[in-house]
Amino acid sequence: MKRVIITGVTGFIGSALAKKLTEQGVEVIGVSRSNPLPDNVKDVDVFYNFALKGGYGAAKGDYNLQLENTLIACQYAELSAKIGCKKFVFAGSANEYNTMKGLNELSHALDYNSIYSACKIIAELNCGIIAAKAGMEFCVGRIPVAYGRGGSSNTIIHSVISKLQRGERPNLISGEMLYDAVYIDDIIGAFAAIGETGKDRARYYIGHRKLQTFREIFTEIGNIVNSDITLNFGAYPNSTALDYSDVDLGNLYNDTGFECKSDFRESILKTAKWIKQARDKQKAKIIVVGAGFSGSILAREIAEHLDRRVEIIEKRSHIGGNMYDSRDAYGVLIQRYGPHFLNTNKWELFEYLMRFAEFFPHAVNGKSMIDGKYVTFPYNFMTVREIMGEYKAQKIYSKLRSDYQGYDRITLLKLLENSDDDVSEFANILFERAYRTYTSKMWDIHIGKVDRYVLDRVPFRLGYDERYLLPDFQYLPKNGFTEIFENMLGHPNINVQLNTDALEHLSFSENSIKYDEEYVDCLIFTGNIDELFGYKFGKLPYRSLDFKYEHYDEESHQPRDVVVYPQAAGYTRSTEYRKIMHDTSGVNGSTVVMEYPLNYDKDAEIGNIPYYPVVTEESNEVYDKYRELAGRYKNLFLCGRLAEFKYYNMDICIEHALEYYNNVKEYLLK
Repeated sequence: MKRVIITGVTGFIGSALAKKLTEQGVEVIGVSRSNPLPDNVKDVDVFYNFALKGGYGAAKGDYNLQLENTLIACQYAELSAKIGCKKFVFAGSANEYNTMKGLNELSHALDYNSIYSACKIIAELNCGIIAAKAGMEFCVGRIPVAYGRGGSSNTIIHSVISKLQRGERPNLISGEMLYDAVYIDDIIGAFAAIGETGKDRARYYIGHRKLQTFREIFTEIGNIVNSDITLNFGAYPNSTALDYSDVDLGNLYNDTGFECKSDFRESILKTAKWIKQARDKQKAKIIVVGAGFSGSILAREIAEHLDRRVEIIEKRSHIGGNMYDSRDAYGVLIQRYGPHFLNTNKWELFEYLMRFAEFFPHAVNGKSMIDGKYVTFPYNFMTVREIMGEYKAQKIYSKLRSDYQGYDRITLLKLLENSDDDVSEFANILFERAYRTYTSKMWDIHIGKVDRYVLDRVPFRLGYDERYLLPDFQYLPKNGFTEIFENMLGHPNINVQLNTDALEHLSFSENSIKYDEEYVDCLIFTGNIDELFGYKFGKLPYRSLDFKYEHYDEESHQPRDVVVYPQAAGYTRSTEYRKIMHDTSGVNGSTVVMEYPLNYDKDAEIGNIPYYPVVTEESNEVYDKYRELAGRYKNLFLCGRLAEFKYYNMDICIEHALEYYNNVKEYLLK
């Protein structure tokens, strides 16, 4: 085999097989719910189907869920045929033997869990028909009880091992019937052999050729894991046993030469070690406070790359932080905390985000309302003409081209320093009618105290470029930002608690932070740092926003996506969200949102959400005290705009979180 596809690649068997084949030099294309099959895949030797929902417990009796599994398997069989795959290998269950017997013999009992194996049979038959029609080879590997690293705690072997490790006495059936339990290395070895040399239309039992009874197997497990405890055989009545007279125990070996021969003692010891490590990981808590970009990215990286459980604590009723969006009554996709536009010069940031959502290119555009009329925004050569008139504009153009040759933009503060009278006049008009007035409303402090970085965010363009933002790559998510977070946090190692104020659960010991009075391995905080420490050094200033919505019975209301209002009373910006939607089908009219900045007050009815840190020399001095205090707590990590008291643009926030993960990783792996 040179190239294979494995569905259910994040599961117990799928992930183990993918690792084994990759180590053998086989190219593995993994498919999971969050990672669909890429386009234009071809030259595939084997398509392994391990995709499964509800393989344990009560879910095995859920016929809707199990029929869904059947449908998914058939769809994958059709897909494998469509791409010209040579062989389709279906992962079946040894319970199929029992279910077939029960359907044919009234004396053979069936239970509700037989729905699982019945649907396996249906899927197996349909996939075989699809394969035959396409001229594709088809094999089945039927799995009995599996155990080993990565297996579910719901399986009986893992459950018994775990109880023995805790010093508990497991209750079991009397267990005189024949039984089989197969180590994960043997299972993936068998599937690799089936993929290589399994015969067309063959059904293989993946198990041992020489069997023991249930009692013999579990007695040996008890002796290996904890010989001080006597297993309680007979505590439960015997369940329906697999009749091995119906099973061909030898055809796997006869056809492929493969035999399950892992050393039982060694495999149980390895499994017991892994179970203990997994249990220890669960005890060691990793808490992330906040489900915005900083918190969500760090949670995903830890869960995915360190295989650690992460608990996200979110005060609000939704994930996504200030990027959260949803549709209004008219079908317009509204960013509930103001407009956000993804833009960066680093394509790798988009490659990362594209794992979680689809994007479309959109370069946002704007206008500015000055002296009662729309002028070009961002401010550029056209703005000069609109404010100064054509005659003065031509002189200003000439001077700007001469003085700033080789530049495509310049900050307004630099422009104010120009000695030419005409340039100086324009710069002062723009400063007084746009920059000073807008900044005064936005930050509510003297412009001389505003951080230089903030003032320089919207430079003057030395040309006619009307793009609101300058980076090379400008995109928006097709279905909104919320979908990004749903998929990013949709990892089995991540749990999210909404409507929970973490500050009510946090406390400090001498050199660590605790959650619910318990030590945590690591706590990542993305909220306001001053609130974390109870305003010990005073409150840090943040600005908030109030939004007022207007709906119009027309498809377009304002001339551009965004309009800024430097001279208006109270409000600073309006956004027409319909203009930045990928798909407006089904949308009625258009919704425009006005933004009113105000000071943040956590106890106020309006303005109780912090958006922007007000970065000044004085506020930085206060922040430095909080940062020094935070450094005393070895398991506390601060990340994000609020926690680090920095005005991060969204692309910088994403990049910073990905880089900051390395700090957390280094600490957790000590």
